[in-house]
Amino acid sequence: MNSRARILNLNNGNSGMIVKEAVSVLLQRELVIFPTDTVYGIFGLPDPEVISKIIEVKDRDNKPIPVLFSELSKVSEYFRIILPDWIDSFTDKFWPGPFTLILDSETEVPGITLNGSIGIRQPGYLPALEVISGAGGVLGVTSANISGNPGEDDPAKIEEVFRGKVGLIVRIPEVPGNPSTVIKYHKDSIEIMRKGKKDLKKLEDFFKECGLTMR
Repeated sequence: MNSRARILNLNNGNSGMIVKEAVSVLLQRELVIFPTDTVYGIFGLPDPEVISKIIEVKDRDNKPIPVLFSELSKVSEYFRIILPDWIDSFTDKFWPGPFTLILDSETEVPGITLNGSIGIRQPGYLPALEVISGAGGVLGVTSANISGNPGEDDPAKIEEVFRGKVGLIVRIPEVPGNPSTVIKYHKDSIEIMRKGKKDLKKLEDFFKECGLTMR
């Protein structure tokens, strides 16, 4: 890992250049800290060796790393995810956006899947989507913080903690700073694992229409 990560400021005029730089660093199997529509995330290729680096720099236990994707077909094929019959409607209503969905998967990838399940999300921040797409359409991404601490939205604190542990840090003037809502679906059961800042009423109404009750 680098003794000092490159630090770049993203704006409307240089977005394309910085996206290309982030993709290049990722394809070299290094980690990138990049803003999303929720918090800053640590991005890495969905490879067990790279994911283990994320786990190490976060001081994380065996809790799996979720996956961000640019296209649902890419992530579902990559991990052989078992998609529910309501997934197209869910995608239309909630993605891209701050909702992580845990679904059953037929592929075991250390650090990403756990007990046959995987967390996936399509972020609603265009440069992040472009990075994901450029790096293959699927990346392991988790909040840029030490495990157990809140997800950081302060670039100065992120740099202090991670500058010697990742290949690139990308900053923007402001990120929302709110984590995603995490929803687990298994055997026709819907469970809210974490509540984000979004109103859950729309989710409740959606799943009620699907014949499911959230708990």
